[in-house]
Amino acid sequence: MQPALSDEELAQRYPHLTPEQRLEMERWHRGRNQDRMFGRPIDETEQPPFPEYPPGSLVDQAFALARTDHFDPEVVKGLRRLYDLSADNLEDQFVIGHMIESQIVMASEPEDFALIDQYWHGDKEEEEDSE
Repeated sequence: MQPALSDEELAQRYPHLTPEQRLEMERWHRGRNQDRMFGRPIDETEQPPFPEYPPGSLVDQAFALARTDHFDPEVVKGLRRLYDLSADNLEDQFVIGHMIESQIVMASEPEDFALIDQYWHGDKEEEEDSE
């Protein structure tokens, strides 16, 4: 297992939490990772003790938007907008990109894939046309 994060790394990852809350988050994540490594059952619905992302952040908005168990083209459109807005933060883009992938996995109809393609590539074509 990787060594624990330093105070500086925790502050960078969780700027919205106090030092004590950061340590508690680190312990929570390390405990879950250890359980996974040893094959212990994990409750996937269990939430961390504190919000992992600052309230109102782009990733927080993406999590709120992506709370669905079926494909929704409007969710993909909203996630794409947040993905573009997070261009200066690769970690946020990575997380939001995974949410988009989860939506794509839930798509099943040809029309769904056409909408995904439109939302993913369509905005870029419109931007190029306007230049």
